[in-house]
Amino acid sequence: MWNASAALITVLAGFDDASAPLDLGFVTVPIISFGIPSSGLGESRQSTDSYAAFADVTVPISSATSLELGLRYTYEEKEMLRRNEFFFDPNLSVSYDTPPFLTGVGFPGETLQGVESWDSLTPRAVLSHQIDDKTLVYASAARGFKSGGFPGRAASSEAFVPFRPETVWSYEGGIKMQRFDNKLSFAASYFYSDFKDIQLNGFGQDPDTGAFVTLFTNAASARIQGVEVSMSLRPLEGLTIDGTAGYLDAKYNEYEALVGGVLGDVSDRRLVKSPKWTGFLGATYKKPLTSELTGTLHFDGAYRGAHANETTDSPNLAVPETVYLNAFASLQARNGVWEVRVGGTNLTNKARAAQSFNTAEFSGVETAFMAPPRLYDIRLILRY
Repeated sequence: MWNASAALITVLAGFDDASAPLDLGFVTVPIISFGIPSSGLGESRQSTDSYAAFADVTVPISSATSLELGLRYTYEEKEMLRRNEFFFDPNLSVSYDTPPFLTGVGFPGETLQGVESWDSLTPRAVLSHQIDDKTLVYASAARGFKSGGFPGRAASSEAFVPFRPETVWSYEGGIKMQRFDNKLSFAASYFYSDFKDIQLNGFGQDPDTGAFVTLFTNAASARIQGVEVSMSLRPLEGLTIDGTAGYLDAKYNEYEALVGGVLGDVSDRRLVKSPKWTGFLGATYKKPLTSELTGTLHFDGAYRGAHANETTDSPNLAVPETVYLNAFASLQARNGVWEVRVGGTNLTNKARAAQSFNTAEFSGVETAFMAPPRLYDIRLILRY
């Protein structure tokens, strides 16, 4: 089989540095005094053509054992156009009153354009054995591929360097079983992943010019291994209890990044969004109320261990261990056509940074974008 796809994405984004003067120790001086723009806009237009051919076959080894083999060939071509405009007026804010792009208000930057293509063969093999009609064991190996690209924030030809594809070999083995007339489902697995040429975004200070730079490079390799256990229990009619627990051991093998304008080894940092421990426990109870109506009560809690939220692993931006609680009650038609639901998310109102950026080395600013606080809602759901 084969498939093909194409996509065109255009993004206009900007920055405001008017409130970030340079501190010389005895006086602060506006950054425009050093030829640094107070704000800027950048437009990125990227088109992607992707083609793939793949095949999959299952080979029976015995009545209880089978081997599934797959192979995929992927070819991708990306074209990027990057245009920039810079402003040297501290009274102009592109955040609050964005001027028309490239109409003479600011100073145009260098036009950047590039075309690159990548291809990859990604095999997959799964060996499975049915111990009995309720128990399956398996082992798998697969290669993954993420194509390369161009840095979307580049402002100069020196920074507009394409990054290479990211690859991973993943291995997994586990068991799946059902017991007690299918009232208990259980699964456990061990996985190991070996990543090469990890694509990472970072910020720093150019060692030659001293200017702020955004880096998107193949900066690292890493290995990730862990164990995951999940279960689903139906102890009573209408009641389902689901739970998962996971342990993750994630470590960079290599990682180089700019620190103080110097490229150095930072492989001791934690991987982004990789908590060591995670867990989930949820319960759903459904009960027919009349011949036409069904009521549902649901409650769940999720645990995520402390973890880094951006590539520098800044203590100020790290996410602490947290438990998140959600719940809802609903009334729905027995045929499922409509449902009225009242519920809430993040009921303990835990603050959590969903995304973070550390630009402290240049501007002294560390930024976190927070996830939603406690929310309550009423929903009318129609299914057709």
